[in-house]
Formats: sequence, C-alpha cells, structure tokens
Amino acid sequence: MTVGVKYCGGCNPKYERGAEVNKIKERYPDYKFEGFDLNKKYDKVLLICGCERVCLGFRPELAKENSIVVGSADDCEKVKL
Repeated sequence: MTVGVKYCGGCNPKYERGAEVNKIKERYPDYKFEGFDLNKKYDKVLLICGCERVCLGFRPELAKENSIVVGSADDCEKVKL
C-alpha cells in the first residue's frame, strides 16, 4: 500500500508532527510512505495538520475518500490504514 503524506504549513503546530508520523510508519512497516504529490494516486492520504483547525481537510483537492485528516497527536495514535 502506498500512502501520501501532506503536512500543513505549520503556522500553529501544537505537537511534533514529524515524530508522530514516524510512529505511524513504525506501525505499518510494509507500507510505502512518500511526500504527497497532487498528480499521483495513493491508496491512502494522510493530511497532517498541526492543530485542531485541520486546515488541509477543507481543501477539496486533498480531502478525498481515501484521506485521513489528523490535527493532534491523539488523532495520529488512532490512525488506521
């Protein structure tokens, strides 16, 4: 499975986004994670927002059926791919 990872701009991060994504990667060692490219198709897309505002979730070109929007470390812990 290929997972695209898209980070928000980080204007108001409330947690260490990169560290939490690394934890997700450790839980799914057989999955391929790569930086999101709008022109590619992914099995899942992780939209990693730094706060509860979850700005990326409001971008229609990103928020698709296969997208998982997270806005906190707790959300990252609950991610199921």
